[in-house]
Amino acid sequence: MKFELLPNEILFDLFDYLNGVDLLNAFYGLNYHFNFLLYKQYRSCRFIFNWISKYNFDIICSQHLPFIVDRIIGLSLCDGENTPGQINLLLSYIPSFSQFT
Repeated sequence: MKFELLPNEILFDLFDYLNGVDLLNAFYGLNYHFNFLLYKQYRSCRFIFNWISKYNFDIICSQHLPFIVDRIIGLSLCDGENTPGQINLLLSYIPSFSQFT
């Protein structure tokens, strides 16, 4: 059996164990089915941006967050030495926290 043929409910249970960054990196772009699940049906995504590179942060914020911002239930940002300016950069992509659930 192919992984993508698993029922959506099982895929969502598996998705719950992944950080949103890892979830998008692993499944987005594999096929239409996974893209649809991630953007339209999966309802509870958590993002931990503490150790992500600025390049990957920019990609996720510009290409993915606008489509799933209303389904983000957890967000962890870091304005540290390895991730400077992350909070302000996020706000440049998502200007209002009212867009979050």
